[in-house]
Amino acid sequence: MKKYISKINKLTEKLHRHGDITEDETDYIYWLYETSYINMGFSSKGYLAFIDEEEEKLLNNSLHEWYKEAFDNLKIGRRGNFVAAFPVNPRILFYGVTSEALNLLKKTENEFVESPDISKYSDMSRLLHNDICIYEINGETTLRLNRYGLKNRLRDGKYDRIPNESAKDLTLMRTLTRKLKEEDISEDESDFIYCFMQKVSYMNRDCESFPDFIRESEKVVIEWMNTAVNLVRSGKTGVFVTSVPFENISLNVSELHAEFLKSLNFIDRSFCILAPEETENKIKEKFSLGVRGQTPLRLNRAGILNNSIDLESYCVIDDISDVKSEILVEAMESICIYRPNFENVALVPKERKNVLRYLLSVNDEEAEQMAKSKEIPEKEIILQMLLDSEKRENVFNDEWIVIER
Repeated sequence: MKKYISKINKLTEKLHRHGDITEDETDYIYWLYETSYINMGFSSKGYLAFIDEEEEKLLNNSLHEWYKEAFDNLKIGRRGNFVAAFPVNPRILFYGVTSEALNLLKKTENEFVESPDISKYSDMSRLLHNDICIYEINGETTLRLNRYGLKNRLRDGKYDRIPNESAKDLTLMRTLTRKLKEEDISEDESDFIYCFMQKVSYMNRDCESFPDFIRESEKVVIEWMNTAVNLVRSGKTGVFVTSVPFENISLNVSELHAEFLKSLNFIDRSFCILAPEETENKIKEKFSLGVRGQTPLRLNRAGILNNSIDLESYCVIDDISDVKSEILVEAMESICIYRPNFENVALVPKERKNVLRYLLSVNDEEAEQMAKSKEIPEKEIILQMLLDSEKRENVFNDEWIVIER
């Protein structure tokens, strides 16, 4: 989340110094605003939120400062690209912008295009694909903009009854799909696709007033998923894998989504892990969108672990108990992957493999029985057995392993 907060702060400073920002920068602010809002919507409706609570607070604080600065500019009569960060829907009040800000905009920015010649507004290459709604009222066509300050972005073009096909975000989705056929995508591009899917899922579940939005979104998501499925079927992995959420996407892509997850290797399917603090921080820094909780971490996107560590530096150990997993993480800087209905998998640094063999030699059932009879935690029993083995073999010095009971 640090990179997004940093970008917001820089744009807040730019707006303060220069009085405006570019169209793309404005859309970036609005994208982050929508991402945060939809994350809140998931939480309030019982769905699994995809931004950690603490991370969300930091993001919202930065957005609050940006909108406060924008409001200050509105009050002195300034207008510009930055106005388009304000949605017509008053949910923007969540960021501490009072109703006075929206009242100011309503006086100068009419979101309706009265008696429009719709044929003039089919090119949305400077808009996002849910920026426009078209209503038929008493036989009259009315065009409504969902953000303020967008009229100057409308362009002439041949009307084809689906005016959002050329929208910026749909175009970007198609561009990234073509790119994926030749090379992998970047982490920022993966974040965009992941958030796009979350947005579409939310809107499809809870909003019935954007049929064009859903229809066109479904097309580009299907194109992306088809390309991604073909790659993972062939054994390929990469950053593109992290674009796909584990939760079902509420579009007509259920079979593709299931096939994608089924074709992943078990590392890319990891969704619940226990890791050292340093590794946790590294994961959160790279993929703050889609990582929740602490010890263990809940990963809401495929492929996060695989794209956060160097797998070549670890050895993979199957069927590790919960207690041994904790010891590996705490004492040997390992990573534990929790698997429902199966024993855990541990990723152990290769430089620790000599110590590892002594831990694996400890009999789990024997340790459990001793823990019950002595009425002390099983973890302490295993640690003592491990230390006894170390002393008996006399193969380790203090630099190899430090275990605190």
